[in-house]
Amino acid sequence: GPVPMVVEIHGGPWARDHWLPATHHPRQLLANRGYAVLQVNYRGSTGYGREHIWAGTKEYNGRLQKDIAEAVQWAVDQGVADPTRLAVLGASFGGFSVLAQLAQKPHDYRCGVNVVGVANWARALTSFPAYWRAEHYWRRFVGDVNQPAERAEMLRHSPVSYLDQIQAPLLVVH
Repeated sequence: GPVPMVVEIHGGPWARDHWLPATHHPRQLLANRGYAVLQVNYRGSTGYGREHIWAGTKEYNGRLQKDIAEAVQWAVDQGVADPTRLAVLGASFGGFSVLAQLAQKPHDYRCGVNVVGVANWARALTSFPAYWRAEHYWRRFVGDVNQPAERAEMLRHSPVSYLDQIQAPLLVVH
């Protein structure tokens, strides 16, 4: 029957989930203890062509989050996941998505774990180390922090602007 499920959201967003050997990893630990673990290669993920990557442009707090929610619904509909025992876990961009999922509440997540997740896009983009920047990607995907209108939009889509909407227990590791 349906089991508790942890949605593990990869960082990036220009990354992807892929099969790994059965090594020491949190998903192995969770599966070993009876949890289903769902990984979603949402729009913006690599490995599915340029069109799939750029489909996430300016949708990091919109359609991209719906991709994750729809994957969770699929697991519930398939009888894999118990809708009353869902958790969400992610790091970096995945941590941002944890905050977005908990605030948007597409499902009754029981808890979330945010590891070094972005809570303020404008601040993050101006404080990344130089070797992380890939500024042309960030400008296209999230917006140009130097343009006042785009910076305001980033703040509107930043979890720091809607933290009060998160009601589920949340562990933040930073």
